[in-house]
Amino acid sequence: MGERRCPGVCRGIARGAAVRLSGARLNKTQLLELFLQYRQQKRDIKIYLWDQFFVVGEEFFTAYQFAATDRTLGKRQAVGTGVMGRIKDGKIVLLKEYFDNEIAQQQYAGKLPLDEGVVTPWPSSIWLRPETID
Repeated sequence: MGERRCPGVCRGIARGAAVRLSGARLNKTQLLELFLQYRQQKRDIKIYLWDQFFVVGEEFFTAYQFAATDRTLGKRQAVGTGVMGRIKDGKIVLLKEYFDNEIAQQQYAGKLPLDEGVVTPWPSSIWLRPETID
């Protein structure tokens, strides 16, 4: 898949970048193929960005929520993701994502709410309850 068919974010990733997603190790070409698969398998994709972005030297950390409807199941997911990485010469050379891969399955099964648009590791109505906050 050429960069012309890739979402804009791919243009900011260095050719030899190391990418770690949910236990998988991908190179840039594999990441581009994964993005293409998402576009084929999902619809109504939305990315909600966290309002904080931390940078120390070449290292960065932020978070986002990926929300999409599965084309086959017709069900929606909204999963919070932590992201850390390294930038060199204006391009991402290392990208690691951290998320709970059970959340989408539990949302599809109706066991967890979507809470779409709120960037937290778990759905906010489950995770951010008054009785659990000190």
